[in-house]
Amino acid sequence: MQVLDNPSGVDWVNNGPSGTGEYFLIENRQQTGYDAALPGCGVLIWHIDETRPTANNNNSVDTRRLLDLEEADNGAATTYGQAQYSAADPGDAFLGGTFGDTSAPSSDLYGGASSGASVSNIGSTCAATMSATVTGPGGGGGNSPPVLGAIGNKNATVGNQLSFQVSATDADADALTYSASNLPAGATFNPGTRTFSWTPAQAGTHPNVHFEVTDGTASDSENIMITVTGGGGGDTTPPDTFIDSRPKDVIKIKKGRKGRAPYQVSADEPATIEGRVNGGAWQGPFEPGGIEITDLRKGSYTIEFRATDTAGNVDATPASDSFTVKIRKKRRN
Repeated sequence: MQVLDNPSGVDWVNNGPSGTGEYFLIENRQQTGYDAALPGCGVLIWHIDETRPTANNNNSVDTRRLLDLEEADNGAATTYGQAQYSAADPGDAFLGGTFGDTSAPSSDLYGGASSGASVSNIGSTCAATMSATVTGPGGGGGNSPPVLGAIGNKNATVGNQLSFQVSATDADADALTYSASNLPAGATFNPGTRTFSWTPAQAGTHPNVHFEVTDGTASDSENIMITVTGGGGGDTTPPDTFIDSRPKDVIKIKKGRKGRAPYQVSADEPATIEGRVNGGAWQGPFEPGGIEITDLRKGSYTIEFRATDTAGNVDATPASDSFTVKIRKKRRN
C-alpha cells in the first residue's frame, strides 16, 4: 500500500546520483519460510533516506543512514552495514502500540521536523495477516489518530482494590471514546471516568487485558497483564530491590564491538531477580548477586531490576539505573 505519491519516484541509484527525500516502508515479517530464523515477528518499519551517499558507505553514519530499522523497543539501529556485529532481536518488530510524532522511536524526519506519518492500532498478535492504521502527512483527510498513554502491567494483592485511570491525547482535539475488554471476573471499567477498578479474590495472572481509545476514525490500544499475589493469610508484602554496584556512567567501546555493564543486585528478603532494558520485556529470573547486561551498542540505556519473594510478591517499584555507551575515539599519532 502506498499512502502518498513519491513525486520523484525512487531516485537513489547505487554508485549513481543521490536522490531526494525520506519515507517509511512497512512490512509484516513472520517466522516462517525464508524468515524462519528471525528472532521475532510482527510489523517492521524502515526509515529510508535517499539523500545518502551512493557508494558502499551509505549506512556508515549511525545517526543518518540510507536504510534504518525503527526498532520498536527503541534500541540501537540494526542495519546491513553492522550485520556482522549487531544481530536483530525480538524487540525490533512492532506488536501493538503506535509509531508517530510522539512515540519512541518517532516518525520525525532526520532534520527534526515532523513527517506527519503514523502507524497506529498495530495488531498485537503475530499472524500471516496483520492490521494497522497508516496515516500520511495531513492524515489523509486531516485526521490524526489518538495516542493512548502507556499503561503497563499491573500488580495487585488479594483483598486490596486495584484502581487506575487511562488517558490519551489527540492532535485534532477530537472527542475520544474509551473501552476495555477481556477483564478479570469482577473487574469493571468506567468509560466516562476512564477508570479500571477491581478487588481480586484469589492469586493468579490475567494476560491480555485490553484497553482501547478511538476518535471514531482511528484508534490506539494496549494489552497488559495483571498479576495477583497473596491470599490465604500468607505474606503479602513485596520485597525491596537494591542495586549495590553499577557500571560507569559512560561505557566506551571500540567501533564494531559490543559493551558490557556489570551489576550487583540484591533484595531485602529471599527472592529472585528479573531485569529489563529500555522498558522491554522482563528477563529472568536470576539469583541475587552479579548480573551482567551484554551485547550493548552505542546509545542510552535505562536498566531496571525487580525482586519477587518466595510468596510471589513482586516489587512494584523496580530499582533503576541509566548509562550511555559511546564509541571510543581513535588516537591520532
